[in-house]
Amino acid sequence: MAKVPEDLCDLAADCLTAAQEVTDAWSAEQTTFSLPSGSAGNTDAGTRLLNAHGTVTDAAGLFMGRLSGVLEQDMDDIYGCAFTWSTADEDAAKNAQSSYPMPAEPSPGPSPEPEPEPEPDDDPEPEPQPEPTTDPTPTPSELPTPDNYPRRD
Repeated sequence: MAKVPEDLCDLAADCLTAAQEVTDAWSAEQTTFSLPSGSAGNTDAGTRLLNAHGTVTDAAGLFMGRLSGVLEQDMDDIYGCAFTWSTADEDAAKNAQSSYPMPAEPSPGPSPEPEPEPEPDDDPEPEPQPEPTTDPTPTPSELPTPDNYPRRD
């Protein structure tokens, strides 16, 4: 089976981890963005600054929530791709097996009846003895040397 579905599952797990880390990091730091009402002074500009800060903080919280949601949706989609890929591989393997079936192994069948051993001959024929052969060994003048062996270029 291909390794791709496993790699996709690892990527999906990474997306889930990233989504959880984004949510955890934002939740831990959200309190640092809140400012007391008098921190920008009691002027009209100070009030507008605090209102703008609150709007930006709310927008950042919305963004972090949506980013986490996108990462979670990506995780779901990647898991779906891994499942589809794996299913397609399995279907292709089944189709290949049905298109080109493996030959059935022959069954051994019943064991054959043992044949009776031949009775020994009273007068066996002698086996012929091979005649000794002598291999000619080359003389030193017949061995290849640089003088009598052609060189290939």
